[in-house]
Amino acid sequence: MITLETLCVRVGRVDPGMVRGWIGDGWIRPALMPETAGVSGYRFDAVDEARARLIAELLFDLDLDSGAVPVVLSLMDQLYDTRRLVRRMEEVLEDRENLSAEKLRTLLRERLARISAP
Repeated sequence: MITLETLCVRVGRVDPGMVRGWIGDGWIRPALMPETAGVSGYRFDAVDEARARLIAELLFDLDLDSGAVPVVLSLMDQLYDTRRLVRRMEEVLEDRENLSAEKLRTLLRERLARISAP
């Protein structure tokens, strides 16, 4: 987990105010840490950092209008969810020789339900 300031340095081209705006818009969802040793604030994980890099690329490299960013992020989230779903299905299908058709359907439903659950 890294701080807001470290995130800005790693991503480059962004300042804390921009990132706070992205957090306010719901584009990034970091952990909010309670005050510890006089320091409080957001903590960002690797996913947050990658998402901040993507947002910076969309805004600065691709010159995407900020109104389109939520659409792109939503589509990217859907893509990642689909990739996760395919991986789960592959895991189940790897053992298909040892499973009856009914057992295979049941396992797939269970795995899919875990992905779809909020």
